Amino acid sequence: MSKKKLYVASLSDELCYPLSWHLQGARHEGWETIELYECHPVKLPGIGWCNEHDAHVEKGDNECGRLCPKYAPRNGRSGCCKHYTATTFDSSDKVVFDVKTGKSLNNQ
Repeated sequence: MSKKKLYVASLSDELCYPLSWHLQGARHEGWETIELYECHPVKLPGIGWCNEHDAHVEKGDNECGRLCPKYAPRNGRSGCCKHYTATTFDSSDKVVFDVKTGKSLNNQ
C-alpha cells in the first residue's frame, strides 16, 4: 500500500494536504492550473510534529510532554505522547497541475 503524496501551496506553509484537497479549492476558484510543492517525509533529531496541535515541536521542550494539556502517553502510563510523530515534511519540488484533469503538466 503506497501513501498518498502530499503537497503545499507555498514553501512557507506548514500543513501538507493531498492533491485532491488542493484541486477542490482550485476548481472552486475557477483556476485552470495550480502550482504546488511536493512534500517529502524527513526525520530530524529532536524535531517532530504534533498531530493534536498541527505544529512542529521540539522533543523535551515544554510544549511537548507532560506539561501539554493534551498529553496522552502511547502506553497509557508515561513516555512518548500518542500525538507526537518523529516524521516531518520538507517541500521543495514544484509541480504544476491541470485543475480539470488533476494531471501534472511538468513532464509534457
